[in-house]
Amino acid sequence: MPISDAERSAHAAAVAACPTNQVLARLGSRWVGVVLKELAAGPRRSGELARALPGARRKVLTETLRHLEDDGVVARTVTPTVPPAVEYRLTERGRELVGVLATITDWAHR
Repeated sequence: MPISDAERSAHAAAVAACPTNQVLARLGSRWVGVVLKELAAGPRRSGELARALPGARRKVLTETLRHLEDDGVVARTVTPTVPPAVEYRLTERGRELVGVLATITDWAHR
């Protein structure tokens, strides 16, 4: 029996709303893992992150950090200096995620 367009749309909506799929999609982003690894070592200014990830374009790094901030994984602090100093750090949620990623990394190595 063929699948209707309504069933196909409902399935696509369910997949998009699935928290597991959302997390895996975010973690599948090219720079997320290395950004989290850098921030796990402690807070970093934006320039420090850019130097630590020389292969990442500034725009992509900024977008990655914004997505992680929107997800509640990274916190951004702006210090009103000239020029403004922007620092990123992991939130509690971010530290939990780094622990999960460490478990996945250990599993992958085994």
